[in-house]
Amino acid sequence: MKLNLSFSKKIMILLMSLSLLTIIVISTVSISVMEKTNTAEKIEHLEHLTASTYNQIDSAVNSSVKNYLRAIAEKNLEIIQLIYNKYETGALSEIEAKLLIEELMMSQSIGETGYVYIIDSIGVLQVHPYLTGKNINEYEFVRNQINHKLGYLSYMWKNPNDLEEKEKV
Repeated sequence: MKLNLSFSKKIMILLMSLSLLTIIVISTVSISVMEKTNTAEKIEHLEHLTASTYNQIDSAVNSSVKNYLRAIAEKNLEIIQLIYNKYETGALSEIEAKLLIEELMMSQSIGETGYVYIIDSIGVLQVHPYLTGKNINEYEFVRNQINHKLGYLSYMWKNPNDLEEKEKV
């Protein structure tokens, strides 16, 4: 069955078909591009959210560590002052007081590999698990400790029995 259509109707059907085909192609391409764009934006947003969450957790952990170490230092200072007072009143000799302080400091551990040490105002380690009596004022962090006396400080350190430097605070 053959349709007898006029030339103008054939042109109109052809143009409508082309228009419909163009709309379908443009819609398909647009949807594909929008999906890729949305996916990229979602990934970027997720990466930003992840980084932000990591920074918040990192800040909270660092703050907790800092407060924990400050509390240890403050409590040790109180203990040393108490022992010093006993030395001043004659209840302990100087040697007994120093040995007691060393014993108390060396009995403490900080984390897995950390420890408490005492350094004097010229950079000589008075109490240290490996280097008691050694002058270490050649290190910049030691000079910073001597100058500031109080505060939070992080640095890299390698004890004689360590294979590599570790971050210390």
